[in-house]
Amino acid sequence: MSEQHAAASARATPSTTAGAGGSAASLPSALPGRTHLLPEIADAVHSAGVLVLRGRPGIGVSAALATVVPLAAATGVRCLATAADRWAADDVGVLDTLLGELDGRPALVRPADADEVSRRLAGRGVCALPGPGGIAPDSPVVLVVDDAHLLGPTAQSLLAVAARESGVAVVVGAHGAVPALEDLPGARVLDLPGLDRAAVAEVVSRALGEQVEPGSSLAAGYARASGGEPGRLTAVLDLPDARAALDLVRWAPDPSQTAIRLEDVLPVVVGGVVAGGGDRDLDAWAVLALAGAGAPRGLLDHALGAGWQSAGVAAGLLREGPEGVSYRHDAVRRLVEQTVPPAVRAGLLHRLAVAALESGCPPRVSARLLLAAGPVDVELAVRTAEDAAAHLRDAGERAEARALLTRVLELPVTEPAAR
Repeated sequence: MSEQHAAASARATPSTTAGAGGSAASLPSALPGRTHLLPEIADAVHSAGVLVLRGRPGIGVSAALATVVPLAAATGVRCLATAADRWAADDVGVLDTLLGELDGRPALVRPADADEVSRRLAGRGVCALPGPGGIAPDSPVVLVVDDAHLLGPTAQSLLAVAARESGVAVVVGAHGAVPALEDLPGARVLDLPGLDRAAVAEVVSRALGEQVEPGSSLAAGYARASGGEPGRLTAVLDLPDARAALDLVRWAPDPSQTAIRLEDVLPVVVGGVVAGGGDRDLDAWAVLALAGAGAPRGLLDHALGAGWQSAGVAAGLLREGPEGVSYRHDAVRRLVEQTVPPAVRAGLLHRLAVAALESGCPPRVSARLLLAAGPVDVELAVRTAEDAAAHLRDAGERAEARALLTRVLELPVTEPAAR
């Protein structure tokens, strides 16, 4: 480990293991269909344990992880929360900032801001949440990291050091393996399944403001349309055309006999909106889908031009917020991404890479976009990869720097991209 990373680890000084007890009952609300997670989460928070909540995108990992914030606040545990960021210059730096909060500096937000913390947990930045009356520097601590699968090996190891040597609880969410944490003695890994029919009925009941029985045709329809995926279910309930299509199932004795396959309701609704847009709109929706969450607004403006988001916002697929423009639902973003043909995908990723380079994004961001694009302008790829490799070496990521340069040099040669 480099001196920089050792210093970051040293700041994660030992803190007193929680003695507040806590239980599943401490949580303000249960997760539909996930009540079995609540004791595990509470135990990890109050026993300085390591818990990895894992599942495919849209399965509700972030929602489960967000329950840690109010649980910690209610039971006197200091909660430090962040999310890995694919757009960050250095994923170790994300944790460096997080672990720096362990040195006793004041918490950043108050208990009343729990909703805001939960919102930011699914985005970027570092949050700290004190318990009632404030938190003393030697109070128990839980580190919460969302999208931990995006962390590189060094960052994962740094988090494992904090868990192993500092006496803090660590709860992470991931859509893939996090080996440095999963291999720690006593670490627990929970793979989240899809929602069962009863949980789907509970979510639909809340959304519609009426009691929907698990055995009803309506519950069956929403279960089929969502595949038990919470993110997809939320999208179906939110999009008016999708909800209208599902409402017809109320009177269908057998939902499988409806004119449209219920599994296709969301793809058909989203596909209809996308197909109705012009070429510029299609490019905008595709580029934003490929970029994913957290893409800098300046990069997207550079790649697409001013006003690119207007059609998507008007159509109800996109939303504008304080952190920029994003898809209203990640399930919709993934559907749009899946419809982009491979040849078009490569060109759009290359456009993003060039925009990242020219708009001042970290070099490693541009290099990784180039690698994802496949055949690229090799002159541009090598130049950005060399810049990124220098940055990675400065951060102690020498192995990743070598791998990055090697992969770029193995790319097939193509004509330089138009600028």
